Amino acid sequence: MQGMDGQTVTIRWESATPIRAILPPDELAQHQDHYVISISGLPIEPRPHDADEEQANPFVDTALLRVKGRNPVRPEEVRIQARRVESRERSVLMFYFPREYNISEGDREVIFEFTMGPLRLESVFGPQEMMFQGKFDK
Repeated sequence: MQGMDGQTVTIRWESATPIRAILPPDELAQHQDHYVISISGLPIEPRPHDADEEQANPFVDTALLRVKGRNPVRPEEVRIQARRVESRERSVLMFYFPREYNISEGDREVIFEFTMGPLRLESVFGPQEMMFQGKFDK
């Protein structure tokens, strides 16, 4: 998505098999129990490394994942990571949704929604389009 100021925002299903295949081991371990979706390109500052982990995360209530016919689910956790994107250091929001939500290839679409002030982003993922080597491995 590209905003009016030319800023590009990317929403990516991080826990998809092809993405997991290129992750370093420490990050891969974090994806085992969650569907992970990221947003890059937003003007967000990373939290200091010594930030109190118990501090309330303001982004947990700003996102949800939903499948038609089921109640939506909020992320269990949201992290801000620094990543190199297009040869620049950027902050990436990482949303960790519980795998107990049980998304399957039979679901027609999975909708990710994110709101931050007046900004509202929505991305639709089709499990049928997320097949890898003949199976849906989310």
